[in-house]
Amino acid sequence: MFDIRSNGKLKVPASVWKLKELRHFYLDWCSPKQIEGFPNIQTLNGIAAGGWIEKSLVKLTTLTRLAITRVSSNHMSALAPALPQLGRLRYLALKTEGQSPIPMNMQFSDLQDLYLLTLLGQLGRLPNNFPPILMKLSLRSSRLVDDPLPILGQLQSLESLKLLKDSYTGTRMVCPSLCFPKLKFLTFDELDNLEVWEVKHGAMTCLRHLVVSKCKKLKMLPEGLRHTDSLQELDLAGMPDSFKNMFSRILGRVGEVSIAQLPLFYAYGEPTPSWFHEVRWLLY
Repeated sequence: MFDIRSNGKLKVPASVWKLKELRHFYLDWCSPKQIEGFPNIQTLNGIAAGGWIEKSLVKLTTLTRLAITRVSSNHMSALAPALPQLGRLRYLALKTEGQSPIPMNMQFSDLQDLYLLTLLGQLGRLPNNFPPILMKLSLRSSRLVDDPLPILGQLQSLESLKLLKDSYTGTRMVCPSLCFPKLKFLTFDELDNLEVWEVKHGAMTCLRHLVVSKCKKLKMLPEGLRHTDSLQELDLAGMPDSFKNMFSRILGRVGEVSIAQLPLFYAYGEPTPSWFHEVRWLLY
């Protein structure tokens, strides 16, 4: 393993890119022109996009974890056809540069073993080709116009969903009945335009941990959550006190059970620092 994440100004010697036995490489935004070695590489974390994508990525067939930063439109034509060739990939994170969009022709469904996907960059609309066993999905800066929940709710293996800052620009989201059959962890963070969220009966029946943070226009949490008896943790950090009190009243109306008897842990602390979500996407 070679880890230089805390040395952002360190210049990586050219010889490093030729190491034959290196399996795990953690970087801080470094970008080689090409990668001549790495026949056994399994992890490339924090590598910046560059000419190596066109020249070398398709050859790195032993990769299981890949996190690429600073992806621009110039890299997409090489990146899109190369990714499906990485058949062992289980973790994938892409962070675009500036306003560069993530193209819709990314064939994520060809990555049969991929179960963690993080996309930080403009999408406009959701891909319709998610991997079949995807378990964890995080979106940020996607600027989705259409409600993503009806599509994402059909992912039968999805256990964790994070919709982070600017991932959705609309005002309303609806969880249809029977959607998200295995979802355990759900996060809404800094969805600035979200006003209404509905959960239909039979949706998210396995939900255990819910985070709603800094969604300042959200009027209330869905009463449909009253039918979710699996909920164990609720984090409303960054939401107004009036919002938290309102949700307590909703829960208090569940039959004859008082709020104190419900198996919930309330985390009403300070909001998570904004920088946390800027770096958390890396696959540490």
